[in-house]
Amino acid sequence: MNDDALIANTTPQPLFDCATALCRRGQFDQALAVLDPDVVFTSNASLLNLAAACCIALGRDDQAEHHCRRAIGIAPHYANAYNNLGIFLAGRGGFVKPKKRICACWRLRRTMRLHTPISD
Repeated sequence: MNDDALIANTTPQPLFDCATALCRRGQFDQALAVLDPDVVFTSNASLLNLAAACCIALGRDDQAEHHCRRAIGIAPHYANAYNNLGIFLAGRGGFVKPKKRICACWRLRRTMRLHTPISD
């Protein structure tokens, strides 16, 4: 299936799947374009976290941090959002805050059913 066919289906899971497929190919701008209209108004932590991962890859620091923090605000027990925020903060040269975020991620993952993260 080509990218246009994936983008045409606008239900949340297909959008997420489409954006994830684009991310896996390194097409972060396109993935963010697919997510952008929904991310602005979403209350879905997974979509926000995926958008944050795209922004991290593209060097869009303000957007990345904003999306990570919104995802954590919506779903405080969503370990992947803490993980991305920790990676983002570590990339900015800090260590204390990222260490706290990554430790929070590890604590949450121990209490969750383990799965393979999609956007980490």
